[in-house]
Formats: sequence, structure tokens, C-alpha cells
Amino acid sequence: MSHATSTRRSFMQKTAAGLGVTALSGWLPAHAAWPEKPVRIVVPYAPGGANDVVARLVAQALTARSGQQVIVENRPGGGATIGGAAVASAAPDGQTLLLASSTFATHPAMFPNLSYDTARDLLPVVRIADGPIILTASPTLPVNSVADLIEYAKKNPGKLNFGTSGNAGTPHLAGEYFAQQAGIKLTYVPYKGDAPAVADVLGGTLSLAFSGLAPTIQHIKAGKLKGLGVTTRSRLDVLPDVPAIGETVKGYELVGWFSLMAPAGTPAPVVQSIAESVLAVANTPEMKAKLEAGGLLLSTMGPAEFKTYFASEIKKMTDLIKSANIKMG
Repeated sequence: MSHATSTRRSFMQKTAAGLGVTALSGWLPAHAAWPEKPVRIVVPYAPGGANDVVARLVAQALTARSGQQVIVENRPGGGATIGGAAVASAAPDGQTLLLASSTFATHPAMFPNLSYDTARDLLPVVRIADGPIILTASPTLPVNSVADLIEYAKKNPGKLNFGTSGNAGTPHLAGEYFAQQAGIKLTYVPYKGDAPAVADVLGGTLSLAFSGLAPTIQHIKAGKLKGLGVTTRSRLDVLPDVPAIGETVKGYELVGWFSLMAPAGTPAPVVQSIAESVLAVANTPEMKAKLEAGGLLLSTMGPAEFKTYFASEIKKMTDLIKSANIKMG
């Protein structure tokens, strides 16, 4: 069963149980036309990144579907907390939404003194897409699999390093989580973006990189980079010969994800209507193709499933950040 199918089914079951059939029939018509007026999607990053791409694809599709203008507003800064604060303090009426990424699951641990409480003041609405992370190795490194890498690291403690697009980002966390789960030591080297990290792996001055698909996939297909594993639960259709790391390190999974959240207090029927509208435009071949062109994968969840998932991600990231002693900077 797909996420979208299970979402629709759980939506009907949960709403009927929680509101009653009479309440359901009374509420839905009032909100079925969402959006009834212009909607703002706040992106807590500068234009051009994956968060911005997802927001604009969804906004364009929702505008075309509803006839109402859905605009994207970029509010970068503060490690995404400026945009988060803007939505957390907005009116809970479904007209202001946040394009939240997996980074938001790290905020309780990384920013304990925020002006808002991520888990309390932001309401998960719908998960839209995943950003798979791939572990690549230098062509000169004498390993050809995750098992080889673990064996080599244990025999050569302190020798291997890995780079990512930046400190405390999801790829960095994926690398630290891998090292912990595999029982090995890797030295972290932060870079300003995926491209320079991948370039150093290609050149042999960096052992490993955890990065998005876009800067690596062609190098892997050309045999210039060793694709050792993906951080998703299963293999990717675009790289079927690259195993999931979890095939070797049991239980390993850590991906970047992209979602919509609303201010806490947004009425449940409004949240459900938003989710239904977003799922309708997201679960299409056109959206899937556009996301894949940007190195992303369609991966949808509705409100109930996403709420549970978000809570589990906060716990997982908090535990990892504390145990790995990851700090901002």
C-alpha cells in the first residue's frame, strides 16, 4: 500500500472516529475548497536549494489546481529558525505554511534556547519528498562495499575521513550515524557545499563523502566514484546496483525529507484539507519526474503518519547529536 493510499484511508478513519460522522459532514464542505484565499509557503532558506525547489513545485501545482495564488516567501537565516519562528507565530488558519526539512528534527538539540518549541509550536501536515544521501569513496581507497569499508576502518583506526556539505546538516548526521552504527571511527571534514567535497573524493584527498545524488550520480555511472551505499531503507531505482547501507548495517536509515508544517492550533479539518490537496498534486507522474530531476524522491505521508514520524525523528536526531557531541559552528 502506498503512503498516499494509507494516508487517505487513515484520514477518513481518524477523522470519523475523532469528530463523528455528523461533525465530519458538517466540517468538510466548509474547508473542501482550500485554499479559499492566497496562501504563503515560507522557505527558511535562500532561493535555489532543494527546499526552495520543493516549495515552488508544490506552490505552482496548488495554484493551478485551486485557482488561488500560492506564493513562496524565502526567509533564510539562523539555521532555518528565522523562517520557523515566522510560521510558529503566524495565525493558525491554514494560510501560512512552512516548507520544513529534516533539519527541523535537529532543532530541539541544536537550538535549546529557541523562541519557539519546534515540537509544540509547529504542526506536521504532510511529508512530500525525500533527499537520498549517498556514501561515495575515492577510487584510490581499497574498498568496494560497505562491509569492506568497515573492515578497513577497523584495521586502520583514525585513517579515514569523510566530508559533507556542512556541519550539523543531514549528510553530516548520516555520516556520524553510520560510524556509530558500524562501530568505526571516521574524522569529519566540513565543506561549503556538496560539490567541493565530492571533488576532493574524486581527487583522492578525501576518503569518503556523504552527499546528495545530484553531484555524484554521473560520476558513479562513469566509474569515477565508488558508490558504496545509500542511506535510504532500500535501493534506489536510479542506482539499482548501489546497496542500501542498511543491507550491511542492520537498521541503518537516515534521509533528508521535505514537508509542509502549519502553526500549532490549526484546526484538524483544515490540516486534513491541506494534506488532501497537497497529496493530490504530489502523487502524480509529473511531480515524481520533476523531483527526480533534482535528485529527490516522492515520499508522501499524511498528518497522522507524519506526526508520528516527526516525533521519532526528533528523538533519533537528539540522541545522535548528544552522543556524537555535534555543535553548531
